[in-house]
Amino acid sequence: MTKKNIIRSCLLFSMFFSVIAIVNVKKSYFVIPIQESMLDTQSNLFTICSVFAGFAFSILGLIMGIFSEKIIEKLKGTTLIQRKCVCIVKSIVYFCLSGFVSLIFMVGFNVYLSEIIGKKTLVNNVLYINGIGFLLIGMIYFIAAVKNLFIIIEKIYGFNDKEYENKRKKFTETKKRLEEKRKKLERGSN
Repeated sequence: MTKKNIIRSCLLFSMFFSVIAIVNVKKSYFVIPIQESMLDTQSNLFTICSVFAGFAFSILGLIMGIFSEKIIEKLKGTTLIQRKCVCIVKSIVYFCLSGFVSLIFMVGFNVYLSEIIGKKTLVNNVLYINGIGFLLIGMIYFIAAVKNLFIIIEKIYGFNDKEYENKRKKFTETKKRLEEKRKKLERGSN
């Protein structure tokens, strides 16, 4: 996961949500609050985004705290930790984007943009649907991150169970093969 990929995915989602917003102007599938009630709505959405982002940071901290030195040694050479943290980072980014859209409404920048562009309904639709869309995408990644945390905890503390014994053996064998391949490649490049 690179910075470039995250920016690309944010732009793609933003374009997708903007197309939905433009269609919504013509068909009115979604109800967009009027400007007078928009401040309360956006204030509540900002609170939701910040709470979820805080929980996502907590999960990230838990994952980093779970891995003791012994476990890190066992997982050395694998991408398990990185793969599990990608969902958390993405959820934090999307929650922050949704919160940023809420801030745009809260400070009244949407009114300023509407005056410049001359299309109040379009601006409000695009911003509002982008904010809600990023919130929903953030929630999806948050749920995936919680699931990933559960899987990690299950793998770490489930090794003593009979049903996980075979999985542990397969994991150890796969890790050995990968380490041997890596060593052969390193020897070959020298």
